[in-house]
Amino acid sequence: NHYTVLEQNKELNSSSIISYSYADSMEQLVIFDSAKFSEKLEISSYSFSKDEQNLLLETLVDPIYRRSKQGIYWIYNIKSKELQKLREEKIQEPIFSPDGNYVAYVYRRNIFVKNIINQITTQLTFDGDYQTINGLTDWVYEEEFGFVRAFDWSPDSKKIVFMRFDESKVPIFSMGIYGKDTYPFPYMFRYPKAGEKNATIDLFVLELDSGIKEAIIFKEKPYYIPRIKFDGGENSLIIQTINRHQNNLKVFSYDIENKNFRLLIKEQDKAYVSIHDDLKFIDDNSFLWTSERDGFRHIYHFDKNGNLINQVTKGNWEITKMYA
Repeated sequence: NHYTVLEQNKELNSSSIISYSYADSMEQLVIFDSAKFSEKLEISSYSFSKDEQNLLLETLVDPIYRRSKQGIYWIYNIKSKELQKLREEKIQEPIFSPDGNYVAYVYRRNIFVKNIINQITTQLTFDGDYQTINGLTDWVYEEEFGFVRAFDWSPDSKKIVFMRFDESKVPIFSMGIYGKDTYPFPYMFRYPKAGEKNATIDLFVLELDSGIKEAIIFKEKPYYIPRIKFDGGENSLIIQTINRHQNNLKVFSYDIENKNFRLLIKEQDKAYVSIHDDLKFIDDNSFLWTSERDGFRHIYHFDKNGNLINQVTKGNWEITKMYA
């Protein structure tokens, strides 16, 4: 019934998040106003917890690559009007747990979780360094597969699944960065040219209460894992894998309790298969998926076991995006 907008007041150097009614354009409610706090918050983005009781506010953002960034984040309780800083240092990719009680994020290539009720922060991984990344993608995944956050919450907020990248065998590329300074400065990062080694990827399920971390064991170790997310059922983790040539895509449902795989979809092409986010599950855990298998990108409806129910759209034209 309502939508929210981030509005900036340049004169007061403040940011506001305002709720508007679709039915009545004059109906407005100020959800957050930074002018009411001593901290000068210039908000660049925000997100709600699932129950819409808390806001995650993004400030002081530094870009890293094309999509990645780091910033200072704040949590605002809409009911109590309390504001707390998530962490003093700049962090990456924070996200609320489904129950709204926690925020997971990445700091210095390790995953942390903050309990926003008692404000206790727990470090979940400890091996992040200059050649190991937990919970974030490397340069290749960010550039070619279009995502940065490489972890997801389980629906019950008790587990986190995350990817770990081992870049130890990826060659280091160096280039000069030109900017405001008189002299360029050297910048080095791990970048695999054609034929060089890519990072190797492992996938883990981590239980918050016990801290137990278990690897997901594949029958055939995938070269790339371009998408992971919990969907299609309470214990169902959807994992997409693809070969280096990127012409053989598989979509699996992995049961994190029983630890078994179920192949839902297989897409093959002589040239390549596009990676996309057009995977929409319905209440009965059947799902919609876009595919170019008939020569044009169309929508297909599958049951929960991956059996084709029907091709939803047909014709000599393309689906460009499936929204809902």
